[in-house]
Amino acid sequence: MRTCLGNLSDLCDVAKKNPGSRRKNFEEFKLLAHELRGQGETFGCPLINTLGKMLCDATRRCCCEDNSGVKAFKAHVDSMRTVIRDKISGDGGQWGREFLTSFELAIEKNDSNT
Repeated sequence: MRTCLGNLSDLCDVAKKNPGSRRKNFEEFKLLAHELRGQGETFGCPLINTLGKMLCDATRRCCCEDNSGVKAFKAHVDSMRTVIRDKISGDGGQWGREFLTSFELAIEKNDSNT
């Protein structure tokens, strides 16, 4: 999972610096996010699975290729890193539910601002 997250983080940096290559970058985001979904399922980390699904869903939106899309992708990556760094298992319990709710609200707010 760490390798996929590192690759996603690198892609965020590339996309931020090279707006002209974002379409290709976002296709790679989608593939890596799909991979993370599977790894979350395989290794019993439903929170990573959920965040990976949310990232996959975000790649399907046509507005993703702007600066706010890159920021949203970076937020997904940072969130998954937090889950792994803090060794949050299962669905994260109450913290996981509250975290996902606040994360979903932030995404909706970002979407409404684009």
